[in-house]
Amino acid sequence: MNARALRFTSPPTGARDAIVRHPWLFLLAASAVTLVVQLPWRHATSWHYFADAAHLLFSPPVTGPEGGLDVFATHPQFQFGPLAVLAAAPFAYLRPSIGIIAVMLAGSALGVVAVAAIADTTRRVAPEERRAMFRRRLMFGALPLVLVWSDISARTAHLDDAIALTATACALSATSRRRPWLATAAIAVAAAAKPWAIVFAPIVLAMPGPRRSLRLPMIAAFVSLTWLPFVIDEPSTLQAAGSFKIANAASSALRVLGATDALTPNWVRPAQIIGGLLIALLLVRRGQWHSVVMAGLAFRLMLDPAVHHYYAAGLTLGVLVWELNMRRAHLPVATVTTAILLEATSSAIQPAGLAGALRLALTASLLIAAFAKPTRPGRSSNTQQNGTDEHRIISGSPPAGSQAALSVTTRDC
Repeated sequence: MNARALRFTSPPTGARDAIVRHPWLFLLAASAVTLVVQLPWRHATSWHYFADAAHLLFSPPVTGPEGGLDVFATHPQFQFGPLAVLAAAPFAYLRPSIGIIAVMLAGSALGVVAVAAIADTTRRVAPEERRAMFRRRLMFGALPLVLVWSDISARTAHLDDAIALTATACALSATSRRRPWLATAAIAVAAAAKPWAIVFAPIVLAMPGPRRSLRLPMIAAFVSLTWLPFVIDEPSTLQAAGSFKIANAASSALRVLGATDALTPNWVRPAQIIGGLLIALLLVRRGQWHSVVMAGLAFRLMLDPAVHHYYAAGLTLGVLVWELNMRRAHLPVATVTTAILLEATSSAIQPAGLAGALRLALTASLLIAAFAKPTRPGRSSNTQQNGTDEHRIISGSPPAGSQAALSVTTRDC
């Protein structure tokens, strides 16, 4: 498919026109359909982890060290943050039949909020884009995201992932609005709900302004405070969470890279965090903060030993952000491709080796694309300027004749 074919050249008509004019109604309907369709099948398969964690934390057993502030030390399989337990508690104490439906609805709603935050980011980064074209591009990319989001909201009820990804999308929106402390708070919430979201923290450095050096420490301080009561009560809490290992799936990209251990190799988790942070810092330094989520999750999935359907939502979200902002006026075909490939390679419809090779090819390609020059917007800097120049710099399009400022400000990160 050539570039010309990917551009929108004809106005929509009939039902297609109605969908484009009212994209949010269509996306809400699609989200509701995915939820209803999932109900007769296996759903909320991981919700018991959150419900158990909430009950153990707030209603610990009378005897034994299994509950209370010992909950993470004695249950290392709880691979989520304290904030996720707090968010799950109201649903966990409802009657199970009601609580499960309620948490699935909440997860689905968070998916729509995430899409709204992505749309807000794109409109502020490229306000000159025609509204009809923007709506069509958004619809084309947001629909597969809503569909794979059901793996989080309905199939597994992974409330932690839903909170982390939605908060990260809100951080991107805050960045486009030049609200550094709002972005800092959103990333802190994401990392407190799901520890791996800490790799997105460098996004907050994309905006100039006073006390920028305090933003990362503020995120670290908030996340640390959420864990502090558990660590004080039981110092082995963090060690227990970090030592938990899962099976190294035969269809993982990690296997293709040569890691044949039956369980998670000891180096994988540190490499995912450290490598993800370094990648994010490099992208922000280059002014390509729109690519951080895609690159961070592509790197994580490249090294992850597990292969789950719900992994598709995070990377699809990251690719959508990248495509809408860095490949303007083109259909987000990479977003659709990512959703399809991750879903397909999470099923046993092809040999495990082929699935692993496809996952490796996809994640490596996206990681390389994150550092490639954008097709329309230029490389951005983070200098604070006035008027139109200020908006264009934060959006990723430096004004003409600004090369000197660009060379200075890219070092400022």
